[in-house]
Amino acid sequence: MWATREGASLLIRDPITSSPVTKLSLVKAALAAGDVRKALAIAAKFPRLGDHKVRIERGHAAAVNPDFYREIGKDPEALIADGATVLREILGL
Repeated sequence: MWATREGASLLIRDPITSSPVTKLSLVKAALAAGDVRKALAIAAKFPRLGDHKVRIERGHAAAVNPDFYREIGKDPEALIADGATVLREILGL
């Protein structure tokens, strides 16, 4: 990756395609690579997830602190899988 200045912000570009590297492209790449936890960590910080926000944030929280969710009787792996399913639906993957 390499960086250029565009406007007031620093824009990171992919060295192969020269396309901008966005958080959305990082989420898609993480899902494609099978790294659901990374995809959820990035997506959980998105400001506009609509009705899906709770499920994505809960999936991320379960990935970060699975013992807590086990203590309250929830299956962390199921919550993570649900968050990943929602992400794939939103992104059309």
